[in-house]
Amino acid sequence: MSAGVVATQMAIMFLFLFIGYGLTKRGHFSADTSRDLSFVISNICCPSMLLAGIFTAPAMTGRELLEGGIATVVIYIILILLGMLVGPLLRIPKPERKFYQLMTIFGNMGFIGYPVVNAVIGPEGMGFAAVFNLGFNLLLFTYGIVLLRQGQIRMNWKTFLNAGTISSVLAIVLLLTKLTVPTPVVSCLSYMGNAMTFFASAIIGHSLAETSWKVVLENKKLYLFVVLRYLLVPILLGLALKQVVSNTLLLNVFVLLMAMPAANMPLMMAQEYDMDTDTLTGGIVLSTVCSIVTITIVATVVNML
Repeated sequence: MSAGVVATQMAIMFLFLFIGYGLTKRGHFSADTSRDLSFVISNICCPSMLLAGIFTAPAMTGRELLEGGIATVVIYIILILLGMLVGPLLRIPKPERKFYQLMTIFGNMGFIGYPVVNAVIGPEGMGFAAVFNLGFNLLLFTYGIVLLRQGQIRMNWKTFLNAGTISSVLAIVLLLTKLTVPTPVVSCLSYMGNAMTFFASAIIGHSLAETSWKVVLENKKLYLFVVLRYLLVPILLGLALKQVVSNTLLLNVFVLLMAMPAANMPLMMAQEYDMDTDTLTGGIVLSTVCSIVTITIVATVVNML
């Protein structure tokens, strides 16, 4: 994993981001457009990119799947524990601590993670990305809801039926069985998946244009949090994985995904529950803006040591 390639891809995504920002400021990118595109990306483009990568990736062995699953479980356990510590460590007011926990645990897998892995590592990395994303979805719709609702949960099996979880499970099955499909189907999935990188970045640019920068700039603790969560944690976890994981592909994919900025889904869930989302909005904006630097630094350090 070349740090130069990472920096180049992040720079391209930020150019897309600024296009979305500019279109919004000029009145050509509305909230309705952003919402509709978010639905298309989440339910069509993101699963398509994942599955297109799977069809062109080498088959995953049972051992590799086991390694990826164990690494995913260990990483999320560490992130959950860290999320519990970050509030007291940074002296975050108790009502806001659940938001910092969510930002600690959940990185932006779909909108940024998949495109970065696909661009930097290639289709061969999408299998491990699917394993990690499956853990993300299962945890978000269980522990994530527990955090937001403070233990008052109303869930059923339908909670887990979403495009992210279904496509991740399907991707793992395809990796293990290596089923073949007609070339037009693969090409169709590839075209739809390729559209994701621009549209996802443009939507983030739209969010930046609609955000009150005062919310971001006045919260000094967010700066400390970004350095801790998106620089120190991925580097330390990456170096720890390097000592025990021999699969370089797995290591590269998971290091990249651990460095992703804060995910959008907790924000959408908090809005659904009519919560004050200033903290989540500020964290998502700041971590996303800083990600062109933080992701490149993480990749560089882990490769050097």
